[in-house]
Amino acid sequence: MHEIHLTWNGPYTFKDIILGNTELQTNAIGVYFHTEEIDGKTFISYAGKAMGAPGLVKRQLQHYLHFIGGMYNIPSDYRGSQREWVPDNKHYNKKENREYFETIFDKDKFLTLVGEAFGYVQKLRIYLASEMFEKQDIPLIERKLLYAFQPLNTFWGTTSDACPDIVLKHEGAVPGETVSTWIDNNKHFSGFRSGSHRGVPPE
Repeated sequence: MHEIHLTWNGPYTFKDIILGNTELQTNAIGVYFHTEEIDGKTFISYAGKAMGAPGLVKRQLQHYLHFIGGMYNIPSDYRGSQREWVPDNKHYNKKENREYFETIFDKDKFLTLVGEAFGYVQKLRIYLASEMFEKQDIPLIERKLLYAFQPLNTFWGTTSDACPDIVLKHEGAVPGETVSTWIDNNKHFSGFRSGSHRGVPPE
């Protein structure tokens, strides 16, 4: 059994990271995850990696622009329609998503979506681990995180443990006990998230 220790830094906002307040090098490599608060509980919504091209900073900028540009899912709690924004004309179960085309070709509706997405990303918090990783290990660490976390907005990488012989140890701003609590919160999430194939799309 081999242990990999992840020393987490955070929480940060997108603005903290993008404007350089984290003192990260532009091309810093590592792994990261996003969290959000729902009814007083913390949930892990996304986990990812940065291999240096882009680095951790630019990767968060990409996420930010994709969110406010309507290219990522936006939860129903942040939308006036009370329907999750799904950037596709089909839900994961192939059910038609008529709102997609009705929004992206209507200026007023799209600008409303941008405002809702902007509100959502202000609520997200980001944690980073950027130790002296062996670069070739980063994809494996990401896969381990995805399987362990079962993020609300991700399905890829969550169905199998890429390497059971490796154990991730969480330290720093997010110790193991906290990670376990957040993982348990994710397991008991009962809402709809198309990105992770959770729940049933509303009628």
